[in-house]
Amino acid sequence: MPRPVNSIQITGTLTDIPKVTVVDKDDKPLKIVNFSIAFDWWHGKKLPKAWFFNCTAFGYAADAAEKFLNKGKRIMITDAYLQPSTYMGKDGTKKKDFKIIVNDFMLLAYNEKADGAEVDAVMKELDDVDEVPY
Repeated sequence: MPRPVNSIQITGTLTDIPKVTVVDKDDKPLKIVNFSIAFDWWHGKKLPKAWFFNCTAFGYAADAAEKFLNKGKRIMITDAYLQPSTYMGKDGTKKKDFKIIVNDFMLLAYNEKADGAEVDAVMKELDDVDEVPY
């Protein structure tokens, strides 16, 4: 399937633990990771109400999301696109929405409660990667 023409980059904070689902596609397991980020700053000022974005990652991005993302982590989604979707609202009407399909992201900051051990563990794991998977 060709990639869409649109492209998006966004920074936010994870609102919950990513939800991992594995489905069979062509007799091979496909990992899908869904997560939500909140965006509440604009040009250095806190917004009166946060914006929430639903994100989905597949393949390499899903593996990285499952391994490194957790509630409260700040990330920058560096390569993604918008995919239109629909859902049924609580009032029974069909609603339109967008989902962010994530191809790549990077961690911006670690949880303030981290004592440094988490940072060391992530850095060691990244150092153990011998080759780029793409």
